[in-house]
Amino acid sequence: FYAHHFLGAHRMEEGYVFRVWAPNALAVSLVGDFNDWQDTLPMEKDEVSGVWQITTKDAKEGDLYKFKVRQADGRELLKIDPFAIRFEKRPGNAAKLYQFPEKKWRDGLWRGRTKRSNPFKRPINIYEIHASSWKHHEDGSPYSLADLTEELIPYLVEKKYTHVEFMPLMEHPLDRSWGYQLIGYFALSSYYGTPAQFQDFVEACHLNNIGVFVDWVPGHYCINEDTLPYYDGTPQFE
Repeated sequence: FYAHHFLGAHRMEEGYVFRVWAPNALAVSLVGDFNDWQDTLPMEKDEVSGVWQITTKDAKEGDLYKFKVRQADGRELLKIDPFAIRFEKRPGNAAKLYQFPEKKWRDGLWRGRTKRSNPFKRPINIYEIHASSWKHHEDGSPYSLADLTEELIPYLVEKKYTHVEFMPLMEHPLDRSWGYQLIGYFALSSYYGTPAQFQDFVEACHLNNIGVFVDWVPGHYCINEDTLPYYDGTPQFE
């Protein structure tokens, strides 16, 4: 139920441990900035679970990485980490080692009030938004999370909205998309900023008595070759 706590990349005392599920792959190697993207870090397979694993001290926060997968038919491809929590900025799509910063939340009043209330007996008014097209700067660049905090939240308050609902904010390959063709289901897209900045935005919403929904849409399957399709050479994630 919490596969992302196990799979992906996680920092340990002995270094970073990398795990990827590819039960029908013939071989999997870890490649990234820490080994000049060379095939020098072969991973070991657990035959029962089909999970490949390696621990290395060479990797450090901020490094980019992928998995080199020799698929069931012998073909070799560089594949993304399906459980990465951070990716590089487009057009690249390598995973990026990242640790969530500790945050001291200040929204206890909102959380307590929400927990005590009955959501089925209170009216709600939801404003749905596509974050990267709601507004743009004069140079065409989209609003950052800081910009949305400054302009979107006052708008929601003024119009008496109780919640804001975002179309997917997870990693996807096309800027002009509404975010439904996801490749990184567990990563805030680098297009929008850092997870810490999004935490601050959510907290600002709560301090203004606004709840936050985020669409998570696995139904539109992105077929880019270096992402999830035929990951180990078979329709594994499909």
